[in-house]
Amino acid sequence: MSQSKIVTEPGKGTLEIFPLSTDTDFLQTHDYITVFLPNPYMSVEQEILKEPRWEHLAMWDHLRKTYLGLEPDLKDRTASRQLYG
Repeated sequence: MSQSKIVTEPGKGTLEIFPLSTDTDFLQTHDYITVFLPNPYMSVEQEILKEPRWEHLAMWDHLRKTYLGLEPDLKDRTASRQLYG
């Protein structure tokens, strides 16, 4: 099984990436965590912002580029202001 990869971006945080696995032993013996990436429509304190802060998409853009080979998507910066939760 592949090792996890640590991604550290100065000022943006650290993320540990685990490879996908169909190994049931791996699935039964590892703890999982949900990671919420910054939302351009929400502050760090989870307050709704009057204007979007597109720099909140920096980690998302980095992950897309690093692991999918994709450039930032214009759709991410033109989405409607619908908030769920």
